Amino acid sequence: MTAWLALGLYVLGLLLAFGLRTFTHWRRTGDGGWRLAAGGPRTLKWWAKLLFGVALVLAAAGPISALAGLDPVAPLDRAPVRVAGGVLAVVGIVATLVAQASMGASWRIGVDEVERTALVTTGVFGWVRNPIFTAMIVTSLGLSLMVPNPVSLAATALLVVAIQLQVRGVEEPYLRCTHGQAYAAYASSVGRFVPGIGRIRTAGEEGHVGHGHGHSHGVTATGRHRGALLGALAASLAMFVVELVGSLLSGSLALLADAGHVLIDAGGVALALGAALLAARPPTSRRTFGWARAEILAAAVNGLVLTAMGLYVVGEGVRRLIHPSTVEIGPMALFAAIGLVGNLVGLALLFRARHASLNLRGAFLEVATDTATSVGVLVAAGIIAQTGFTQADPLISIVIGLVILPRALRLLRAATRVLLQVTPDNLDLDDVRRHIIELDHVRDVHDLHAYTVTSGLPVLTAHVVVDEECFRDGHAPQMLDAVQECLIEHFNVAHSTIQLEPVGHSGHEAPTHR
Repeated sequence: MTAWLALGLYVLGLLLAFGLRTFTHWRRTGDGGWRLAAGGPRTLKWWAKLLFGVALVLAAAGPISALAGLDPVAPLDRAPVRVAGGVLAVVGIVATLVAQASMGASWRIGVDEVERTALVTTGVFGWVRNPIFTAMIVTSLGLSLMVPNPVSLAATALLVVAIQLQVRGVEEPYLRCTHGQAYAAYASSVGRFVPGIGRIRTAGEEGHVGHGHGHSHGVTATGRHRGALLGALAASLAMFVVELVGSLLSGSLALLADAGHVLIDAGGVALALGAALLAARPPTSRRTFGWARAEILAAAVNGLVLTAMGLYVVGEGVRRLIHPSTVEIGPMALFAAIGLVGNLVGLALLFRARHASLNLRGAFLEVATDTATSVGVLVAAGIIAQTGFTQADPLISIVIGLVILPRALRLLRAATRVLLQVTPDNLDLDDVRRHIIELDHVRDVHDLHAYTVTSGLPVLTAHVVVDEECFRDGHAPQMLDAVQECLIEHFNVAHSTIQLEPVGHSGHEAPTHR
């Protein structure tokens, strides 16, 4: 009975939210409001629409599969849960219609980049920037609780991923481009899906890189990609729920290992995001670089966790080889495929940012290893289906663990080098000394040190010995400018502290370090 009710609410929601709303909008404006052009598979818009469509299909398949006999997930198979789901579904449908009506003539399904619609900031849009999507997620969650089987839960997870992609990768860039400062002011004060959460800071709030020879630390490399981290985090959490349910239903070690890895990766991405937020805080007299190095600590922790995960998967795989267990191929393959989709979404979000910082590199590696694991699970399912060789599951788990380990160790090594203030790999201090000495009036360079505070923020200090006449004729400031311009031009070091000295000054210092 509940499955029939859920299916009825699903159909009613579609008819009202898409059918009735389209007809009403057409009667008032002469335009149905549909903007479905999505480009090709290389665009986020295309992937968002594809995942949205798959989520809608799965949302219908959930109650249908329940009617066909698919069992619900045991912990959620409770009457109070189903009743709560029904209430949420009804509330979500009503809220969707209210939010759509609040948009007036600006209502659209999709985005046309060349079209300019009015920016709506009143009504429910004064509470959150995307109330329609919030209401749709509430509706989907309600339907999945009414029929809490793996298919329904997967539908909600995919819908969340699709909406995150659509909002962050398509709609927000369009609104920033179309409405400029008006949207920036609106987005800085109103949450994305929940009141107060997901506000976008303006450039003035985040700080800016100083000009001339000042040393404003500004936004870190990771801080410029917080949106990608948030999207990847949402995708990881959604996939964890899906794969955990799948592993419990199928008994697959590879799928359970992937679910655990996804959860750890979600924690890693959350850690990277939290570190980025900390690093954006301004410096103080006690923390002169602010919290910039929090990103490196996050990368180090991610490296340690990935190493531990790799060792665990290898060890558990060996144990399963010795003591095999039964594997259900169908659920194993289904949930691995769904997990692969979510992982690919996270991978796409972080791909361009992966070289921006060690923190982002760690987050990217977390998602990349998840993707490899999902592929491995699918391969294992195919081998078992074709040959009956059930040990393919632990064997592929071992291979995945061996793939994870060297990458985790490299990340850990890179983070450790920063924490130990090792000279950056792309900086040759002998070459730096040679360039500085080639400047006019420079006699020597000593106490030359270079290290990295966080990714993208190298720091260099040096004592530069110059001719006595530079101090007598007031030429010293120009020498300081010349040295720092040399460092910026040849070595991309914008943060340097230079001490200019006359030739005889070294006798007043502690022993120098060359």
